[in-house]
Amino acid sequence: MQKAQEVFSISERRVCRALGQPRSTQRYQGRKRRDEELLEEQVVALASQYGRYGYRRITALLKMTGWHVNHKRVERISRRTHLPRPQVLGRDDVAAGWADVCPAGVKYPLNSPSAADYG
Repeated sequence: MQKAQEVFSISERRVCRALGQPRSTQRYQGRKRRDEELLEEQVVALASQYGRYGYRRITALLKMTGWHVNHKRVERISRRTHLPRPQVLGRDDVAAGWADVCPAGVKYPLNSPSAADYG
């Protein structure tokens, strides 16, 4: 927005009108909550303690400990702090038996396909 003002040397009002954006949106200043840093520390601590937990389960844990927090806020914090997201297995992975991982980290099928499986 400011770059467009400088390049074309026109007012903020005219730039907003040309882009179809309300000026109130352009001037909006977000507020930081007082407990944001403490909540961020809690989310990071829970994520490091329970590595496979995603933002939904971390939200549930926070609610059990007394926090009044929304899952969208926890998701925003986890994205901002670059927490690893748990890998979700697809339907085909589970159906093929690739859901389990052996100790060496190599995937193996639960049931080997045989000629009887293919009719």
